[in-house]
Amino acid sequence: MKKIFLILLSFSVLIGCKNVNTSSKSNSNDTVMADTLTVDELLANPAGFVKKQVIISGMVSHVCKHGGQKLFLISSNPDKYLRINTSEGIAEFPVDLEGSIIEVNGVVTEFENAAPEEAGNDVLEDHEGDSSLLEKSYHKDNFYVIVAETYAIKD
Repeated sequence: MKKIFLILLSFSVLIGCKNVNTSSKSNSNDTVMADTLTVDELLANPAGFVKKQVIISGMVSHVCKHGGQKLFLISSNPDKYLRINTSEGIAEFPVDLEGSIIEVNGVVTEFENAAPEEAGNDVLEDHEGDSSLLEKSYHKDNFYVIVAETYAIKD
């Protein structure tokens, strides 16, 4: 009887000590979305993802040849793009990413200039001529950028 009592007591103590706190304290800056999003999903409500870390997958439509500091992922609507900027951890995006499907892990931020009228031509000043139409199209109605921490080719 003592053995059974000791076994049950030991078992109870083990279970009681194994109380794991599953709630985590995090602010909105380091909230990670667990699922991989598509460009369309993020563009449906970009303001809802601001200051959140996301993983997004999409096809690279263009890599800026002027330093490789940004690329554009295309959505199912050919007039909608999602801009991805490099962070300190990524020196530049290689141009040969164009046409590839990539997965980007980064933080969604609002674009520095609130509206294209305010940005004027300053947005395009240092941008190469072959993609200025893409840049203008992007700034027409999209003011959100993902600052990429990592990326991987998915093809």
